[in-house]
Amino acid sequence: MKEIAEALFIGGSVHLATNSLAESQAPIYCDVRAALGNVAARTLITNSLADQIAAEFPDCGALIAVATGGIAFAAIAAQMLGLPCGYVRVKEKDRGLGRLVEGNLKPGTSCVIIEDCLALGNSAKHAVLAARNYGYIVLGVISIIEFGSCSAERTMWDLGINTLSLTSVDELVGVGLENGSITGLMAERICKYAKGQERKQ
Repeated sequence: MKEIAEALFIGGSVHLATNSLAESQAPIYCDVRAALGNVAARTLITNSLADQIAAEFPDCGALIAVATGGIAFAAIAAQMLGLPCGYVRVKEKDRGLGRLVEGNLKPGTSCVIIEDCLALGNSAKHAVLAARNYGYIVLGVISIIEFGSCSAERTMWDLGINTLSLTSVDELVGVGLENGSITGLMAERICKYAKGQERKQ
C-alpha cells in the first residue's frame, strides 16, 4: 500500500545514505519502530495489519512477533482482533524460565508471525522455526515492509511459508521520488540493493 509507505516517511522510519554512490554504504535503512512515535502512522500501520490478518488468515489464533521490531505492532493488532500475542526472542532468556518464545500460548495454536522488515528473511526464519518447535502452527508471515530479495523468497519457500506485506521498498522508492527525497540515481541503487541482498549474507 502506498499509504503505508507514506506513513513510514511521515513516521521518520526512512533513512537514506548521504552519499548515494558509496558502494560500502547501504543506500537505505528502514527503522519501522520509529513510526510508533507518530500516532497517525502507527494507527494506519496497525489498522492495516489487523485488517490483513482478518482477511487473509481468518483461522489465526494468535500473533507472534519477531523481536524487537514487530512486538508493539503485533500487540496492538492482537488487541484489536481480540487475539493472544507473543514474541520470539533473538536467543533464549539466560534466567527465569529460559524461554525463546514468550506469551505462554498453548501448543497447537495457529499463529501468524509479525515481522517489521523482511529483508534477507533470517529473523523471520528464526521465528518460524522457534514457533514450530514450541508446537505452534504457523499460518504465514506478515511484514510491514518487504525488500523483495531472492534470499527471503527462497528461505520462506523452503519453509513452506506464505508471506504478505503491507508495503515494499519499491513503493517506498515511488513515494520518495514523488516527495523529492529520493533521486532517480538513488532509486536505481536502492532497488538493486533491495533485490540483491542475498549477496550480503
